[in-house]
Amino acid sequence: MKQGLILNQILNTYGLSDVSSNMCRNHIDEFKLALRALEPWALKMFDASSKLMPGILAGNLAELGSYKECLSISEDTIYGPIKGRHCTLHIHPADKLIKIVVGFKKPISDMHFRNLKNNILDEVKIIWSVCVPDSCSYKDVLHHFNKSILDVTEGLNLTLSLKETQCSTAEDTPEFSGADLAYFVCIGSIIIIVCISTILDLFLAKDSIPETASLFSLKRNSKILFCTKAKKDDISCLHGLRFLSMCLIVYGHRYIHNMATPIVNYMDLLEWLESYYSTTVHGGTTTVDTFLLISATLLSYGYFNITSKGVKINLFFFYLSRHLRLLVPLLLAVSTVTLMTKHFGGGPFYQNLNSYNEITCGYFWWSALLYLQPFVNPKSVCIVQTWYLSVDMFWYYCSPILLMTIGRSHKMGYIVLSIIYIICTIINFSIAWENQFNGQMPVTPNLLSTDYFSRHYIQPIIRGGPYILGLVFGHILFKTKGRTIKISLCMKMVGWIMVSVCMPSIVIITRLFRLDGFTYNRTFASLFLAFHRSAWTVCIMWIIWSCQHTKDGKIIKLLCLSI
Repeated sequence: MKQGLILNQILNTYGLSDVSSNMCRNHIDEFKLALRALEPWALKMFDASSKLMPGILAGNLAELGSYKECLSISEDTIYGPIKGRHCTLHIHPADKLIKIVVGFKKPISDMHFRNLKNNILDEVKIIWSVCVPDSCSYKDVLHHFNKSILDVTEGLNLTLSLKETQCSTAEDTPEFSGADLAYFVCIGSIIIIVCISTILDLFLAKDSIPETASLFSLKRNSKILFCTKAKKDDISCLHGLRFLSMCLIVYGHRYIHNMATPIVNYMDLLEWLESYYSTTVHGGTTTVDTFLLISATLLSYGYFNITSKGVKINLFFFYLSRHLRLLVPLLLAVSTVTLMTKHFGGGPFYQNLNSYNEITCGYFWWSALLYLQPFVNPKSVCIVQTWYLSVDMFWYYCSPILLMTIGRSHKMGYIVLSIIYIICTIINFSIAWENQFNGQMPVTPNLLSTDYFSRHYIQPIIRGGPYILGLVFGHILFKTKGRTIKISLCMKMVGWIMVSVCMPSIVIITRLFRLDGFTYNRTFASLFLAFHRSAWTVCIMWIIWSCQHTKDGKIIKLLCLSI
């Protein structure tokens, strides 16, 4: 008797009702009869569906079922073959319920909850998967669970959502298209060229082959890639700054990726984000500005090194050489994401990734290759990391006229750059003020579609301050090259105190915006967003300047190591 009651409850929950097609209705009836008879395929279908998971109040919000087990189901019945369809439902709780659950750990004010909702708890949802016969559509699944789950949770104001792309069958495996085959031909051609070039370089004398024949040789290029010899005009500490900044960026991205995917203790994440330990992640976004400074400094420094020898800059080759250097690896990355990632894996979240890639790289591959994404599709960036290239290339396009202005008249050039810097800062402040950004990087799976990311974080004008400072700094380094600049002990102390105080402060201040007791101040937040990247950049400039003109100190020696 008890077993029958429990089984009836299971069938009422997982057996779809009020479906739209006769085939689906027949298959559901077959599933119910087979499950009562404990037939293996029906047990697998039930087993592959999600059950109520423990730790929901601790933030365990995702139960994905068994994706492969569901898709492996195939059974012949009197109504035709039944195969598994795996669907991932999203159950969205009301804000009132979220606040109650978050308040279980400690009381939370309305203001702090709004802050959490906008920057961390945006789109909080329970993810729940079910396995149904493939003859049933996603609309049948949504209709049934809308009724069954809402009946059980009456009064909690839950809403359900399910998209067609969130349901998968074994037949949904993408087939190789003509574009995919063209991709393999191109990759194969590159591999063949590299192999031939390497063989010629290894086994033939240098005098017997033209230089272009070994241009793609692994031997030749590996020597260049792994060379640690410093050149005459090298700014040696830049290599150390690059390395450390890259480590911090990889570290931060790894954490942010984990925050954007389901975890079993999401509530602990809220507590961690208010701790000092987390500031190196959400407060360390300024490390990107280090790269913008380095890029601008080297461009300016190299430009004046060349023009000082009487060489005229050919603008056509100035732009062409940069595009050729970036085009091949960028084209390879975009084509791989657009054509190949759909063949690399599968699963509930992988389908979402494929859908995102189809929208972003499928439609906007051209804006990625032309570095126009912040202007054309800021909320649908193809390969998220390429936003940096768009910012860098925007200012690279503008740099010749700015550098020529400095070359003709240092005073006029500095005035022009100062005006551009002020304009960028005013725009930065205005956007932050208008949108009431509170100074923190949102930590949410929907980060890429937030106004902060699309209208502020990746916009070239917003990032203009560090680049402009880099162009000026590169010219100053060129003018002082080879000269002995005496820096007094007092000036050294002031400089290093500025670095040791400002850089940690910039990172730690971002924590204030996440605290419960913090009252949002529109002016303070807007000023912080407008100036904190420039303040970070000035600190890095002091480190580079000390490296070039003092050569002392353990930090400088560490950055200048030839490793």
